[in-house]
Amino acid sequence: MSLHGYSSRRWRTAVHEAGHVLMAVEEGCPFGDVALTKTADANGAMNRISCRRGDDEAVRIALGGIVAVRLCRSRWYWQLFAGAYADLGIVADFFRGTGDAERVVEFNVKATATAISSNWAAVEELAAELVRHRRFSCETAFDLADKALPHRAPPFRLEDADWKPLVEHIHWRIKYPRGREDALRALLDGFGGA
Repeated sequence: MSLHGYSSRRWRTAVHEAGHVLMAVEEGCPFGDVALTKTADANGAMNRISCRRGDDEAVRIALGGIVAVRLCRSRWYWQLFAGAYADLGIVADFFRGTGDAERVVEFNVKATATAISSNWAAVEELAAELVRHRRFSCETAFDLADKALPHRAPPFRLEDADWKPLVEHIHWRIKYPRGREDALRALLDGFGGA
């Protein structure tokens, strides 16, 4: 895929969903299907994902979308976070209240980035399948991922430090579950208001 193709909204959505799918395959978590769909809340979705309760594999699956799209872009921009709002909420909810969020959030972001980057050919194959057919099953995903050519690099390689905005965003979401409302309340409380 040329860099020009990565600018298409449909292709970016397919790459986002392919990132989730690849991480589900990597984690060995079955799901019903994945589809490109246009709803008020989303442009794509994986359905009936089966994860072990309390295992952070769900976190890496949720992170797969934003990580895959970020590997197609030369920089962070606000739409990446907006497009992954629900996914990042899943991540923040998982770690909220755990004592080791500071350490494990970064670990999970880096583990996801490594898996997506190492399997970039599979991400592209899965995304292309979504663009062609708009929907496919878990069985198709596992088959495509198994057949993908290894060692094809994503358009942009990122150093560990480049994941800092994502890690910081997740920590912000952990601290302020209702977003700006909680952040403003904390600010007012700090000034002795509210």
